[in-house]
Amino acid sequence: MLDPRTASWTFALALVLCCAAAWGQEKPGDIVLVRSDEKILEGEVISSDGGTLKVAVARDVIEVPTEEVVPVPACGEKTKATPGSLVLVASPDRERWSTMKLVAVEAGGVSLALPDGSRASARHDSVAAVPEAWLEGVESAWTRDVELAAIRVDRPPTGAGSPVKAGDPVLGLDGYSHQWMEATVKATRPGGYVVVWTSGSSKDDEGELTAAEVAPRPVEGKAFEVKVGDVVYYRNDGVWYPGRVDDAGDDGILTLTDFSGDVVTVAPGEYVPQRAK
Repeated sequence: MLDPRTASWTFALALVLCCAAAWGQEKPGDIVLVRSDEKILEGEVISSDGGTLKVAVARDVIEVPTEEVVPVPACGEKTKATPGSLVLVASPDRERWSTMKLVAVEAGGVSLALPDGSRASARHDSVAAVPEAWLEGVESAWTRDVELAAIRVDRPPTGAGSPVKAGDPVLGLDGYSHQWMEATVKATRPGGYVVVWTSGSSKDDEGELTAAEVAPRPVEGKAFEVKVGDVVYYRNDGVWYPGRVDDAGDDGILTLTDFSGDVVTVAPGEYVPQRAK
């Protein structure tokens, strides 16, 4: 959390912030802030359909109207906020966005007011201007935690697109939830496969997936070579969620933080690395 005793600090954003689009022109892959059910969430645009966007936040994919979406500032972008307004400011470690008051906008950055009256400085591209209505009622509290979905969900597991055959256990990308679910290959077809889902709400149903939407399921006890900071998909009741590696033991057991903030421990065979871009 931002330390109110700190008089001056500089915000550094992760490279993922460079994906932001112009306001109202969000496209798949863009990182955005959305308002949903009276909460402000950070997520990643999955698809766009007219005036509605599908956005991956925490463990869900939600549909929101474009007017309830604000792009995360692009690297080097000058803030659109005006002095005197409340803004969302990213912490240096991107653990949270916090509400602060913008005091001044200068060429090299912005000046912000902290609750104790001291000032802080920040880069332009760490400050997000959002509709005033989003921040109603938070001025007295000064900070408002924003849920974070900082782990990309659009990159498949390692092995996606590799040949598989009828009867093989696989991971398949469910088009509705945009999650990787367990399935079994029933048959091959041109460019892909017919699978039978073995987990989730579609269990026992058939689905047609492209080759890129299918990955071999890790065998029990198989450990992958990963390092701290890598992103993997891990198994949780038949659904494979992304998480970032916090600790990788010599025995192949991993400690992860998933993108809803939970810390989990997984054994070999229960995770697979996310394919690098």
